[in-house]
Amino acid sequence: FRSGDEVYCWGANDQGQLGLGTTADALTPTRVSGGELYDQISARAGHACGVLKAGGGVHCWGGGGFGQFGDGSMEPNLSPTPVPSLGTGLAAVSVSDRTSCVLSSDGEIWCWGERGTGLLGDGAAVVRALPEVQGEGRVYEEVAVMGSAQCARAAGKVYCWGLDSDSRLGQGTVIEARVEPSEVQGLE
Repeated sequence: FRSGDEVYCWGANDQGQLGLGTTADALTPTRVSGGELYDQISARAGHACGVLKAGGGVHCWGGGGFGQFGDGSMEPNLSPTPVPSLGTGLAAVSVSDRTSCVLSSDGEIWCWGERGTGLLGDGAAVVRALPEVQGEGRVYEEVAVMGSAQCARAAGKVYCWGLDSDSRLGQGTVIEARVEPSEVQGLE
């Protein structure tokens, strides 16, 4: 919930996913610690990330057992913490329970976290705790992380990668996983 670009969270907080500097639950809307203003946020059950209003850097907080913070650690962050290797100029962020991706203002997608079943689109199946660029050679306009799959839009086309157990990658068949961004066929 945002009010004047301030972020307020409430509910269960066992992993620090509310960004309040503690693991105590919040029964009413409480401002995320640090006092930063955000242009955009994305949150899931265990962690959240936000694009800062000033400078376009990214902060993440919550449980970090899969490297979702992009800072090289697997430890939780109870308060918003910068993703150090990304710098500024970031336009959007999207997270799932175990993965985080950001879109830079120049159209690059950077992802980190759990790589299992091709989640990060780079062909590997281990945890990556530092951001790496995905699908080089394309200028992306949008990214969405959806649990065990990601999709992104570039030049009027949609590309997806990750787990395809229920045909969510739009490839016309159910496949186990797509480890690199693949164009969704049949879209105008």
